[in-house]
Amino acid sequence: MQTEIRRDRIGHGREDARGRARFVQLSDSEWPLLEQVVRQVIALEDSRRPDTRRFVDAALSVMVGQCAWTQLPEDQFGDWRVCYNRNERWIERGVWTVLANSGVMLEAWSARVVAYAERRVREKRFRAKRQRRVD
Repeated sequence: MQTEIRRDRIGHGREDARGRARFVQLSDSEWPLLEQVVRQVIALEDSRRPDTRRFVDAALSVMVGQCAWTQLPEDQFGDWRVCYNRNERWIERGVWTVLANSGVMLEAWSARVVAYAERRVREKRFRAKRQRRVD
């Protein structure tokens, strides 16, 4: 059974021979698809920030490309700490979950993004619970 490849979704053709992407960079045709959903989910000014596209590429490189935040080249993605903290805020606000469920990403990417976001939420809850025990 063959599945149809939808080229109106982001993520097509980015994986290496092992099925893993490394650094993700959305193409000029992919970015508007994602940006449209981002503008609907979060404040408009946040999606218009000049570094939003770089941040999205960095976050997808970690969540989908399976690289570490510290591996992101600063000249390509900016400071990894800034990207990490912004990503944590997007996870808390549910931005990534909405993007993953919007249909603009391939299913494989959506599944990885949701799994990453859910794992971060669980880890944060666990740390908060452990901290309450210590106090």
